Amino acid sequence: MINKQFLNNLQFKPGIRPFRVPANIGKFPILPLFGFGTTVYMALQFEVEVVLVGLAIIAIGAILYIILRRRKDFMNSD
Repeated sequence: MINKQFLNNLQFKPGIRPFRVPANIGKFPILPLFGFGTTVYMALQFEVEVVLVGLAIIAIGAILYIILRRRKDFMNSD
C-alpha cells in the first residue's frame, strides 16, 4: 500500500517529492509500480476462506477497540 500511496502522491501532489526513487522512466518511478503489482498478485493467491477469516479478525478487533475506547472515555469523564 505504501507503493500505491507514493504513486498517488505523484499524481495529486506533483510538487511534493522529498526523496528520489531509483529506476525512473522520465519522472515516473518503476519500483513502486512493480511493488504494487507484486502485492496485488500475491493478495490474489489467497484462498477465499483465508481472506474471510482475516476480515473477521479485523472486524472483531475494531469492535473491541471502539467498545474499550468508549468505556475509557466514560470512566475518565468525571
